[in-house]
Formats: sequence, C-alpha cells, structure tokens
Amino acid sequence: MKINCIIDNVKFKSKPQSNDTGAIINRMKINTAKEYSIEAIQDSILDGKTVRPSYCGASEGDWQSQQMFMIDIDNDPIKPKGMTKKEFELLCQEYSKTKHRTYDDVIKHCQDIGIIPNFIYTSFNHKPEHHKMRLVFILDNNIVDKDIAKKIQLYIMSIMGDVDERCKNLNRIYYAGRDIVFDSGNILDADRLIELSKEIKLDEKTKKKDGQGVFGVLDNNDIHNTPLFI
Repeated sequence: MKINCIIDNVKFKSKPQSNDTGAIINRMKINTAKEYSIEAIQDSILDGKTVRPSYCGASEGDWQSQQMFMIDIDNDPIKPKGMTKKEFELLCQEYSKTKHRTYDDVIKHCQDIGIIPNFIYTSFNHKPEHHKMRLVFILDNNIVDKDIAKKIQLYIMSIMGDVDERCKNLNRIYYAGRDIVFDSGNILDADRLIELSKEIKLDEKTKKKDGQGVFGVLDNNDIHNTPLFI
C-alpha cells in the first residue's frame, strides 16, 4: 500500500523551534507530495522528518485527498483564557494526576472501541512519567471529499477523548518522534468510518479568504487560533 502525503527533507533530532516552522512549511509544498509505503513513513518519522498526512499544501483550501489521519495525545490541558500562569501550573498538576493516559491505556481504549491505529509513536517531548504520543490511522481507500475527510478527523478525535484539539486542520503538519511503541499494521475500513462519522456536524458559517469553509464542532475562535503544526 502507498500513501500520498508530504514529508519534509530535513531531519530534526528534537522538536523544531518556532523559528524553524516557517521554513518547514515552505519546504512542504503540495508539489512535493509523493507516494510512500507505510514502512517508509515510519522510517522518515524515526529519522526526524516532519509529515503532513494529507495530500495538501500549506492552506486547507489546497486539500486534494487523504488516506492517513493523525491525532496527538499530549496529556496536557488547554489553558483557559484569563488563567494565570500559577493557576495553569496547578491545573496541569491535577490533570496529570487524574487524566494522564499512558500509551498502553490508549492502545487498550483503541482495542475496546474497535478503531485501532496502524501505529503509534512517541513525540520528541515524551517522558516515562509524562506520555506524549501520536496516533496514525490508515484507511483502505483514499478520501477525496474534504467534508468527509474532516468528519473522519473529528470523529476519531471525539472517540479518543482528551486529544489535542488543534488536530482539526487537514493541512496540519506533525513533527517526528522518538520511538514507535505500537505497530499493529491495521488498515481501517474507509466505508465504515464514513458511516460512523456521518453525524459529525461541520460549521461553514465562517469562510476563509480562499472561499473554503472553516469546519469544526468546536468554537470558531478555536479554529482560527489553531496553529498548523504539532
């Protein structure tokens, strides 16, 4: 199986700094998309290369198709507006005690709900006491309808629970990581996911400059403030 996606040609040994991001995005243009085997994608991630799982450029309006979907589980809360640094530190401590999930917890949850990722890898900032991971889901068929792809992305996020909400964008890039901690080889039935996600509501009230809809089940402000990288 070959996946049409975009992979950067520059390697990083740690999470890229904010001043690296612009250059990464500029390199990952839609005309650099290629077909990669799953093994080649895994090797690239472990080699330190950033991945855009969709056949898409820097703008979501450039989206063409998608067969691979990713989500992040960082075990971190989102900082509420107006919360002080001290209050947020306390919130993070409480979150770590009550909501922290190891990758073993996440794997079991995926098996319980019957939506099993093809593989899971730990991000650069992963620690034994604070798990940070990326789940990679691969479908048996390419999705060529943007609305359907967005619904699938949002559906996977919703059933996993407590994921990084910034993963909504189909043009998002995902940084590499350290280790593949789960490798099932599982390929998901695209028709099944289309059926399961059909009730997801998409918000098209706000339009981008390129005329493409801004989609989401969360607040529009969250969508506009969403960075394009993780």
